[in-house]
Amino acid sequence: MAQKTTEKSACERMKVIPFSIEAASKPGARVVTRDGRNVLWWHYQPEIDGPLQIVAYIENDVAVRPFYTSGKWSEGHQNDRDLLIAVEPKLRPWRDRSEVPLDAWFRLVRGEEWDRIVAVSNKAVRIGEDWLAFDTIFITREHSLDNGKTWLPCGVETEE
Repeated sequence: MAQKTTEKSACERMKVIPFSIEAASKPGARVVTRDGRNVLWWHYQPEIDGPLQIVAYIENDVAVRPFYTSGKWSEGHQNDRDLLIAVEPKLRPWRDRSEVPLDAWFRLVRGEEWDRIVAVSNKAVRIGEDWLAFDTIFITREHSLDNGKTWLPCGVETEE
Protein backbone atom coordinates (compact mmCIF):
# COMPACT_ATOMS: atom_id res chain seq x y z
CA MET A 1 0.00 0.00 0.00
CA ALA A 2 1.76 3.16 -1.16
CA GLN A 3 0.65 6.33 0.61
CA LYS A 4 2.01 9.85 0.56
CA THR A 5 3.38 10.98 3.91
CA THR A 6 4.39 14.20 5.56
CA GLU A 7 7.22 13.24 7.86
CA LYS A 8 8.52 15.31 10.74
CA SER A 9 12.01 16.58 10.13
CA ALA A 10 14.87 15.18 12.18
CA CYS A 11 15.09 18.56 13.95
CA GLU A 12 11.49 18.27 15.16
CA ARG A 13 12.17 14.83 16.66
CA MET A 14 15.61 15.49 18.16
CA LYS A 15 16.54 16.22 21.72
CA VAL A 16 18.64 19.29 22.39
CA ILE A 17 20.76 20.65 25.23
CA PRO A 18 22.03 24.20 25.75
CA PHE A 19 25.09 25.21 23.75
CA SER A 20 28.48 25.07 25.43
CA ILE A 21 31.93 25.30 23.91
CA GLU A 22 32.84 22.01 25.61
CA ALA A 23 29.84 20.12 24.21
CA ALA A 24 30.15 21.69 20.75
CA SER A 25 33.85 20.80 20.57
CA LYS A 26 33.31 17.05 21.03
CA PRO A 27 33.84 14.91 17.91
CA GLY A 28 30.55 14.41 16.08
CA ALA A 29 28.71 17.17 17.95
CA ARG A 30 25.93 18.76 15.94
CA VAL A 31 25.09 22.40 16.60
CA VAL A 32 21.64 23.70 15.62
CA THR A 33 19.60 26.85 16.07
CA ARG A 34 16.42 27.03 18.14
CA ASP A 35 14.42 27.19 14.91
CA GLY A 36 15.96 23.88 13.79
CA ARG A 37 18.53 24.99 11.21
CA ASN A 38 21.95 23.37 11.10
CA VAL A 39 24.97 25.44 12.09
CA LEU A 40 27.35 24.65 9.26
CA TRP A 41 30.34 26.33 10.86
CA TRP A 42 31.03 27.95 14.22
CA HIS A 43 34.10 29.44 15.85
CA TYR A 44 34.97 31.05 19.12
CA GLN A 45 37.78 33.33 20.07
CA PRO A 46 39.05 32.62 23.60
CA GLU A 47 39.45 35.35 26.23
CA ILE A 48 43.25 35.21 25.89
CA ASP A 49 43.10 36.92 22.48
CA GLY A 50 40.41 39.40 23.49
CA PRO A 51 36.76 39.16 24.45
CA LEU A 52 35.13 35.77 24.04
CA GLN A 53 33.06 35.76 20.88
CA ILE A 54 31.13 32.97 19.22
CA VAL A 55 30.29 33.41 15.56
CA ALA A 56 28.40 30.96 13.35
CA TYR A 57 27.39 30.38 9.75
CA ILE A 58 23.84 29.06 9.64
CA GLU A 59 22.06 27.06 6.98
CA ASN A 60 20.26 29.44 4.56
CA ASP A 61 21.95 32.59 5.96
CA VAL A 62 24.07 34.80 3.77
CA ALA A 63 26.57 35.97 6.41
CA VAL A 64 28.45 34.83 9.48
CA ARG A 65 26.54 36.04 12.53
CA PRO A 66 27.77 36.87 16.05
CA PHE A 67 25.93 35.01 18.81
CA TYR A 68 27.86 35.74 21.94
CA THR A 69 30.30 38.52 22.80
CA SER A 70 31.90 39.25 26.19
CA GLY A 71 29.44 37.26 28.27
CA LYS A 72 26.23 38.39 26.51
CA TRP A 73 24.11 36.68 23.87
CA SER A 74 23.44 38.90 20.85
CA GLU A 75 20.15 40.78 20.81
CA GLY A 76 17.72 41.65 18.06
CA HIS A 77 17.37 39.32 15.12
CA GLN A 78 19.40 36.58 16.87
CA ASN A 79 17.27 36.21 19.99
CA ASP A 80 15.00 33.54 18.47
CA ARG A 81 17.93 31.44 17.24
CA ASP A 82 19.95 30.46 20.29
CA LEU A 83 22.55 27.84 19.56
CA LEU A 84 21.80 24.34 20.84
CA ILE A 85 23.52 20.96 20.76
CA ALA A 86 21.48 18.22 19.09
CA VAL A 87 21.67 15.02 21.11
CA GLU A 88 21.16 11.88 19.10
CA PRO A 89 19.21 9.33 21.15
CA LYS A 90 20.86 5.99 21.78
CA LEU A 91 18.70 3.21 20.44
CA ARG A 92 18.69 -0.55 20.73
CA PRO A 93 16.64 -3.22 18.95
CA TRP A 94 13.52 -4.56 20.62
CA ARG A 95 14.36 -7.39 23.04
CA ASP A 96 11.05 -9.21 23.29
CA ARG A 97 7.50 -9.15 22.01
CA SER A 98 6.29 -6.78 24.74
CA GLU A 99 8.27 -3.92 23.16
CA VAL A 100 6.85 -4.40 19.63
CA PRO A 101 3.98 -2.01 18.71
CA LEU A 102 1.49 -4.50 17.29
CA ASP A 103 -0.86 -1.91 15.79
CA ALA A 104 1.87 -0.05 13.84
CA TRP A 105 2.52 0.17 10.13
CA PHE A 106 5.97 -1.01 8.99
CA ARG A 107 8.04 -0.20 5.91
CA LEU A 108 11.59 -0.40 4.64
CA VAL A 109 13.48 2.72 5.73
CA ARG A 110 12.17 5.50 3.46
CA GLY A 111 10.18 2.88 1.53
CA GLU A 112 6.85 3.40 -0.20
CA GLU A 113 4.97 0.20 0.72
CA TRP A 114 3.56 -0.33 4.20
CA ASP A 115 2.66 -3.59 5.92
CA ARG A 116 1.30 -4.72 9.28
CA ILE A 117 2.79 -7.41 11.48
CA VAL A 118 1.25 -10.82 10.87
CA ALA A 119 2.84 -12.51 13.91
CA VAL A 120 5.47 -11.86 16.58
CA SER A 121 7.74 -14.09 18.66
CA ASN A 122 10.25 -13.19 21.38
CA LYS A 123 13.00 -12.72 18.77
CA ALA A 124 11.35 -11.78 15.47
CA VAL A 125 8.32 -10.39 13.68
CA ARG A 126 6.56 -11.72 10.64
CA ILE A 127 5.78 -9.06 8.06
CA GLY A 128 4.09 -10.54 5.01
CA GLU A 129 5.75 -13.92 4.36
CA ASP A 130 9.06 -13.03 6.01
CA TRP A 131 10.20 -13.60 9.59
CA LEU A 132 12.63 -10.80 10.48
CA ALA A 133 14.81 -10.80 13.60
CA PHE A 134 14.60 -7.73 15.83
CA ASP A 135 18.25 -6.94 14.98
CA THR A 136 17.39 -6.97 11.26
CA ILE A 137 14.32 -4.72 11.41
CA PHE A 138 16.21 -2.34 13.69
CA ILE A 139 18.47 -1.61 10.70
CA THR A 140 16.15 -2.10 7.73
CA ARG A 141 12.65 -1.02 8.84
CA GLU A 142 10.80 1.82 10.51
CA HIS A 143 7.30 1.99 11.96
CA SER A 144 4.45 4.48 12.25
CA LEU A 145 1.88 4.72 15.03
CA ASP A 146 -0.09 7.53 13.36
CA ASN A 147 -0.93 6.10 9.92
CA GLY A 148 2.25 7.28 8.22
CA LYS A 149 2.46 10.88 9.42
CA THR A 150 5.72 10.14 11.27
CA TRP A 151 8.12 7.21 11.02
CA LEU A 152 10.16 5.91 13.94
CA PRO A 153 13.05 3.46 14.25
CA CYS A 154 12.22 -0.15 15.18
CA GLY A 155 13.81 -0.03 18.60
CA VAL A 156 13.70 1.78 21.93
CA GLU A 157 15.72 4.58 23.46
CA THR A 158 18.17 3.47 26.08
CA GLU A 159 20.53 5.01 28.61
CA GLU A 160 23.16 2.30 27.92
